[in-house]
Amino acid sequence: MNLHQSYSRALRGSQEHIEGARLWYFLYVCDHHFSIAYGRPPVIHENETITHHERFLELPTITQADLRLHSQVAVFLILTKVYNAFGPDIEQVLSEQDLVRLRHFNVDLDSWRIKWEPLLAPNTYVASYPAKGVILHLNFGKLQVGSLALRGIKEPSELTQDRRELAGTAVHCALGILQMVLEDTDVRNSVVGVPIYLSTMITYSTVFLLKVQQKWGAFKLGTDPVLVRDLVTRTISLLNEVRAGERHLTGHIAAGLTKMLDRYTAWETHGQINPANGQRYNEAKQENAHLDPAMFEFPVDYSSFGTFDSSLPLYDQNYFPMGFFDVMAPTFNAGHGH
Repeated sequence: MNLHQSYSRALRGSQEHIEGARLWYFLYVCDHHFSIAYGRPPVIHENETITHHERFLELPTITQADLRLHSQVAVFLILTKVYNAFGPDIEQVLSEQDLVRLRHFNVDLDSWRIKWEPLLAPNTYVASYPAKGVILHLNFGKLQVGSLALRGIKEPSELTQDRRELAGTAVHCALGILQMVLEDTDVRNSVVGVPIYLSTMITYSTVFLLKVQQKWGAFKLGTDPVLVRDLVTRTISLLNEVRAGERHLTGHIAAGLTKMLDRYTAWETHGQINPANGQRYNEAKQENAHLDPAMFEFPVDYSSFGTFDSSLPLYDQNYFPMGFFDVMAPTFNAGHGH
């Protein structure tokens, strides 16, 4: 289809290539949406059509839809730089100098918000969600950036003050995403109807908070166990309430998060039991034989937080079994989707 060539042709005045360029940017954004959901690097690289994408916005036929799309192109340019800076090795601990670079990326995200939020007008169908979506993207970007400070960390003694502050920012942003989804009417009403990337934000934030609370709760990273449980429980209820149909993605995410919350509850209720404590572990399993034994093995690997981190089971078969995002799956039927 040569969609990547539509950009230059549209800039030279070819009206017939404007839609092709729009589709090219749409593919770029979707590629990044799925890269985070799947924990894989993006496929589309940042060539001139992407790095100079704002030139497209100088065309006289530009609409609010174009501005919304290009605001996401701009934020994914920043997040791609983050990925390229620190690589895919989920066990590589970031140095103190790397933490300085993370702070610079957070400044870039703040600048992105200042530029794009005022440009996005209310929409007939989703009210003020476009501008509020900028805040969601900002928080999700900072969540990904801040979570890198925990990458590869295995011992509490490794949590330096700078590392703790960045992790705290990530926690604050995860809380902010869930609170906004639950309490802002425009966002709450848009859970069904906007791109499924919002579902990724919700899922990632929820799993992140449960993981951090389970591993680092005693080290004061800003996670209040009562607040986390309340937000997760209300999020699950919301996802069950708003789904558009039996097979809608929100229902499957709610089911997956419920399983994770059940495991977290079992871990929390029964003395924060660890298989390493063999005697207490076996005693607890005997005392609670009516529970699923798997609930005692809360599946956590904290050494691998970070952007494009496949350790967060966003949509894997253990928690979200429909494989909804795998368009290559033989069970996927576009004709019956919602």
